[in-house]
Amino acid sequence: MTSHHGQDVGVLLPNGCRITHGLEANVKKPFPDMDLTMHELLPCSNPFKGQLGSIGLNTSIRLPRHVHMDLSRKTLVAERILVLNGVGILELADEYFVVAPASLGNPKGCVPHTWTACPPGVKLPDGTVSQGKFTEYEDVTTFFPTTS
Repeated sequence: MTSHHGQDVGVLLPNGCRITHGLEANVKKPFPDMDLTMHELLPCSNPFKGQLGSIGLNTSIRLPRHVHMDLSRKTLVAERILVLNGVGILELADEYFVVAPASLGNPKGCVPHTWTACPPGVKLPDGTVSQGKFTEYEDVTTFFPTTS
């Protein structure tokens, strides 16, 4: 992996693989006013290219309502979020949905949406019980907060 400074980072193993830890492993805070950490898998050079990574959410964090745009084509784009573990709540245009682990949410580009964790103790039909947190994996998109 190469850091944003153009230098190799981490430990290069004899077999050619690399292990990187800490901030050089693209661990970052995407929203400075939130206690939210993103593990970015595919870094972007500016905020309008989008990101690929995972974010751990809990009930104290609610992402701003937003849409995603491809600025190069001037079009709204869909987002793909996979709930890796835990139980999430997805808001789609003022409607709320409980999202179980191993579920994929795919908000259409024109639909304002947001994510948060389901409160602890909620039991899903399959027996899953929410612990008040979840980890999501987000596909490459571009983030634009919106009020509606």
